[in-house]
Amino acid sequence: MKERKELNKKSVSRPLYILYDEKEINIPIKSNVEALKNETFNKVALQNFVAQSYAESCLTLLQRVDNYVISDSNLKKHSCALRYFPAMFCFRHYLELKLKYLYMRLTDKEFDTNSHKLSELLNEVKHEGFKYNVFDEPVKYVEDIEEGPDYFRYIMNKALDCSANNLKISVFQFDKIREYITEIEFRVEMYLTCDFLKKRKK
Repeated sequence: MKERKELNKKSVSRPLYILYDEKEINIPIKSNVEALKNETFNKVALQNFVAQSYAESCLTLLQRVDNYVISDSNLKKHSCALRYFPAMFCFRHYLELKLKYLYMRLTDKEFDTNSHKLSELLNEVKHEGFKYNVFDEPVKYVEDIEEGPDYFRYIMNKALDCSANNLKISVFQFDKIREYITEIEFRVEMYLTCDFLKKRKK
């Protein structure tokens, strides 16, 4: 297994501040204080924030696809089809970032951001002791559909060749994705706040 760089302790001790006012939401990632400019943001918290952002975006898009009815006009069905790729991209990216977040929490080590294969990421997390199988089915669900980790990001390559032989949009399976996200959020946080903390105290 690839050796990962240890997280800078400064980068995990500071909370992820989110400031809200009438005109903007501000997340001050880097400090303006000269002595604290390097590695002062919480990498782990930011990773989880971005993962949850993709989950929320996926769920929002799926709400619009819910309106698909077989008797609808082709225009309305096409509108639902247009939302499939961004929804599935968000779901797939959520799984990837959540697995990387979990690895960082379990090991206090950084993760290779160029690693995109979900089953490999899942194996690393399991190797570090994560005992729940909550990722198994959603990872298989995505990998059974996609033809490589770039499928939902770049269905056409730089030469404009299509990476897919066939694209089927299973609009009636989107409840599964909602269930996957809900279950992952619950199980991961339960593990980190209960089981994992007990191990660390020992």
